[in-house]
Amino acid sequence: RVSPPERAMILRPSPVSDAPSLQDLLISGGDTRLVLADGVNQYFVPATVVPGALMRSSCTGSPPTNRSWEACCAARKSLLDHAKFTSCGDELEVSMQSVRDRLRALWAPELTESSRPSIVCTPSGTDAELLVTALALMRHPMWPGVPQMDCLVTNILSAGGEVGSGTANACAGRYFSDTVPLGEFVKVKLGDSIPGFSDRVEVVSVLARDSDGTVVSAGKEIISSVNRAVNEQGRIAVVHMVQCSKTGLCMPDLDVMRHLKRTHGNKVLGVVDAAQARTSAEQLQSFLKEGLIVTITGSKFFAGPAFSGAVILPQTEVSMLAEGLKPPTGLSQFLTEYDLDPELRGAFAGALSPGGNIGLALRWHGALSSMQHFLSIDPKITREVVSLWQQRVRAEYQQHAPVLQLWPPQDCDRDGAASILCFTLHAGGSGPPDAVADGGGAGGGQAGGGVGPCLASADLKRVCQCMSADLTTLLP
Repeated sequence: RVSPPERAMILRPSPVSDAPSLQDLLISGGDTRLVLADGVNQYFVPATVVPGALMRSSCTGSPPTNRSWEACCAARKSLLDHAKFTSCGDELEVSMQSVRDRLRALWAPELTESSRPSIVCTPSGTDAELLVTALALMRHPMWPGVPQMDCLVTNILSAGGEVGSGTANACAGRYFSDTVPLGEFVKVKLGDSIPGFSDRVEVVSVLARDSDGTVVSAGKEIISSVNRAVNEQGRIAVVHMVQCSKTGLCMPDLDVMRHLKRTHGNKVLGVVDAAQARTSAEQLQSFLKEGLIVTITGSKFFAGPAFSGAVILPQTEVSMLAEGLKPPTGLSQFLTEYDLDPELRGAFAGALSPGGNIGLALRWHGALSSMQHFLSIDPKITREVVSLWQQRVRAEYQQHAPVLQLWPPQDCDRDGAASILCFTLHAGGSGPPDAVADGGGAGGGQAGGGVGPCLASADLKRVCQCMSADLTTLLP
């Protein structure tokens, strides 16, 4: 049975027994990616705890851990207790403010009140990219009084193909799902322009690897694209510094971002894509001090319920926002007024849905329980644990070679201890010696050693589906 995605919910006074279940609330206030079919979403992830499962982080999404589930239960109870007497709107606003304050305390504890970052919570990391695109449009001096088809922004997407599948559409101001988080089951067309964005953004995707999977240096290409956009086309440029892609890559380096900001000033929006959250609090805080916007999620490394995102804005960016900037009206399909810090709401007047998104609030409370626990541990200990995990996983992989072909770790996250290990999976039996599967890994798709070429994405998706299923009855 397929459950339709819910719109963002505001609980009304009602007996507790009539209140939506926690699972129903957790999949509300999102898009089609949260729809459940046979108990799992399109990433084969359930919205409830899997009893007895050993949970690890993911580069997409994971089932809730026991810790995050308990935090979600507590947050739901708080809202329900308030709803016994009145609408829980006020309590939901307090709940979302608590989420933002806790994020600040965890990720920017050393920034003083004068440099305190402002935060916008988003239904997912992809929605966060849409907000960044809106910020870039609002910065252009000719926004919005230009012909509909005039392009005002060049959005440079680093590590193309290794970030979220909907990122390119979000960066272009286009629908990245066929439903929206805040619609009354509104169906939209994937790829269509979101109201207010009106085809005014060009997306330049900079690939992280060449055709055989080898990592490429993209700094010069990114600088050239920005120079052309700003100097020749009169546009605002958005540049993404991906702080850990889905295969563990980081690109471009910080020196490239500094050069672009120094050269072009406020005509460049520098964005650190830390959606994987495979970075330290010290690193993230240093990015904010550099004047870079940071996007982060709680549902990948930290294994909170799918999905939760946030945009963290340094004060240098906040100071450039003012009332009357006319944000794209289509943002109201994705953001509510309670998702933003109060000082930001005036700049987005007319582009926010009233009230709040209870599903997003609960998902963030679940993620924060894991974040708080992890970040309270001495970083030296976490690095040692991640390094030990890496060593043991690599040793285990060797037991299954050549069916599993391990890639070298990139060592760019967790202060040098890679928490993502990549491999190609090869079919058993002998394939033709020149066979190379579509989408092969570093060094090509041929495995050698009596096994076939590496599996392509369609076959890997089926393997992933099986890994998420209970196969007990199929075992000997």
